[in-house]
This record gives sequence, structure tokens and C-alpha cells, in this order.
Amino acid sequence: MTTPMTVSDLRTKRSDTWEKAKAFLDERHDTTAGCLSAEDDQAYAKLEAKIDNLTAEIARSERAIGALRHPATGYREGTTT
Repeated sequence: MTTPMTVSDLRTKRSDTWEKAKAFLDERHDTTAGCLSAEDDQAYAKLEAKIDNLTAEIARSERAIGALRHPATGYREGTTT
């Protein structure tokens, strides 16, 4: 059984993936045509999807932590209700 990733781990992984995505664009962007090839566009879309998935997992984890901290009220950190 693997240990679940902490919110900090998830943020680090998201940040690393973002840096990879930026580097990918810098390396692959065709300055003459002004756009990515179809193959590179698919690869970049996968990196974007990974970032989106990590962002969603961070939000879920933070909501769960907030619910654990305030179980009686159902308080969720980051919300006004």
C-alpha cells in the first residue's frame, strides 16, 4: 500500500509539471509558423490535463482537511459560507 500524497507533495508535483510544460513550449514552439505541430499540441495538452487534475486533487484534499478541522459546522476553508 502506498502512502497518499500530501497537499504539499501535490503542489510540488503541479509546479514541476508546470515548469516542464513551459520548457516544452519554449523548446517546441515553431517561431516561423507561430504554433505547435499537431503532435506537440497533443503532448502539451496532456501536460495541461495533468496540471488540471493535480489542481482538482489539491482542492479536494484541502476541502477534506477543512472538513476534518471543522466537522460539526461543515465549514470549508476558502469559502465564505
